[in-house]
Amino acid sequence: MKLDYGKSISRAFRFGFSPKRWLPLFLLNLTLAILIISFIMIFIPLFGNISGTQPDSVLTLSLLSILGPLVLIALFWWLIAMWIIGAIINQTYKEDEYMKSWKLSLNRYLCLLAAMILVAIITGLAGAIPYVGWVFSIVFGLMFFFVMQGVMITKLGPVDALKNSYKIFRKDTLDVFLIWLISIVITLVIVAIFAIPAMIFFVGLLITFISPTIPQAGLFSALLDSSQPGLLVLIVSGILVVIGMSISQAFSFKLQTEFYLQLRKKKL
Repeated sequence: MKLDYGKSISRAFRFGFSPKRWLPLFLLNLTLAILIISFIMIFIPLFGNISGTQPDSVLTLSLLSILGPLVLIALFWWLIAMWIIGAIINQTYKEDEYMKSWKLSLNRYLCLLAAMILVAIITGLAGAIPYVGWVFSIVFGLMFFFVMQGVMITKLGPVDALKNSYKIFRKDTLDVFLIWLISIVITLVIVAIFAIPAMIFFVGLLITFISPTIPQAGLFSALLDSSQPGLLVLIVSGILVVIGMSISQAFSFKLQTEFYLQLRKKKL
């Protein structure tokens, strides 16, 4: 049984560009972007003010007071992300169960959370191996490529979902690699297209800043002055990038499910 790449990619595009599929992911990604930007805006000036004037103990306490709440917020964000992703995965299997998918994701939430923690630990330990860690991270990523589908679609437990994904990888290694590669390439292309306005904006900004008419000492003030008129352009460009990321994620989830179902049928 040969995999139908064309049909699967077409279905994934239709799913990924549907607003009701990518909008929850957009809100999730936008929240993360706001948190990261807020962290940069708060942390860098504060660190610059205290790093050269305070002893190391005060500096450490100051950093912990900032990082502690941020870690809790990031953890809370990740827990919500697992629920949303679980619902999206269920929708890739049964597209007409949009409202029902959110409840089903809650029902499978602990299994999905445990499975993803196991994947993160295994790939993280593999990635920590000096020099070749990145290779092992990719290999384990391919082994566990269909873990979420195993939990949400086949209703497997965390460990069984990892075993199921590994069995698919072991039997159809080349197909899994090709699916992974196709998914990576297409998602990067989608994000790149939506990032074109942002790239044009920053290239224009860079050209302005390297102009010899701007004194080197006034570079930072020039950045602020020239950014103000283009602030709206910058915000819109950033939102477009986040939309592209969200569409690419929805596309990727659907593509994984399409091939997961075909590989499962092939195995049976």
